[in-house]
Amino acid sequence: MSVIMEKAHALANALKESEELDNLRMKEAAMANDPEAQKILAEYQKVRQEVDQKRAAGEELTEEEKELLAKVEQKMQENETISAYLEAQREFNSILQGVNFIITKALSGEDSNTCGPGCGGSCC
Repeated sequence: MSVIMEKAHALANALKESEELDNLRMKEAAMANDPEAQKILAEYQKVRQEVDQKRAAGEELTEEEKELLAKVEQKMQENETISAYLEAQREFNSILQGVNFIITKALSGEDSNTCGPGCGGSCC
């Protein structure tokens, strides 16, 4: 196995063992076991699908549709279980963005020791 692939596996294992991924999985399980959160998510998916279909067809959203979407998104933000999951997802995605930033910087010949998204100052 090449050195690059070995390092990719090491990085994957580090991500797999990270607190952020553990937290994300815990929040995801909590959300899956919360009937109210599931109800809100189903409502959001239904409204979002309708909105996406209209936009794909080139149709303008009515004010009522915009308000409905905003209302459902507000419900999601107000639900503690969903909100905690979304925050955990943002934290983990931030790490992935930081990894991508470092790789991109190194490949472009720039200083890859410069902190980027998701770094939090601890990568340097």
